[in-house]
Amino acid sequence: LSENEMRDKLINLIKIFSTPENKGYLVLDDTLMQKPHMSKSVNLTYGRDGATKRCEKGFVLVTLSWTNGIVTLNFTFEYWLREKDTKEKHRKKTDIALDLILAYKNIIPFKSVLLDGGYNSGKILKTLDENNIPFIARFHRNRKIIVNDKKKIINDVPALKIVKNQRNKKVNA
Repeated sequence: LSENEMRDKLINLIKIFSTPENKGYLVLDDTLMQKPHMSKSVNLTYGRDGATKRCEKGFVLVTLSWTNGIVTLNFTFEYWLREKDTKEKHRKKTDIALDLILAYKNIIPFKSVLLDGGYNSGKILKTLDENNIPFIARFHRNRKIIVNDKKKIINDVPALKIVKNQRNKKVNA
């Protein structure tokens, strides 16, 4: 099967597993497939490995998956390359991520997009909001936000402040 044929089959599976009661979620993330002994290959680059917390050699993939909580299918990805490897063709991970979401927003049924912590940038949040795409993301407590036209730190907003032994808080905005 070609890459496009495989992707079409995965999209059809998603449509089978998606129900009106549980449309599922799009999951945006990136991952590094380490290839420390490979010397030359197309799309080989250096990227930060979340597991080792170090910069490693390998393939960095920005992935868009779908899950309904029972079944998870990774149906598309795009390679990311560091600027040093691509020069003028360099694309930020956030730009790749937005392209993936916007390309599939009307093809894949989903309730909202789950964003990895590295993808809660202002540009992504604004684009998702402008396209009426609901999302769920985690934010650091020291993140600056705008409340009633005033810049504030999340931890300084009483409705958002985590208290005592709370580990997280869900807020609809």
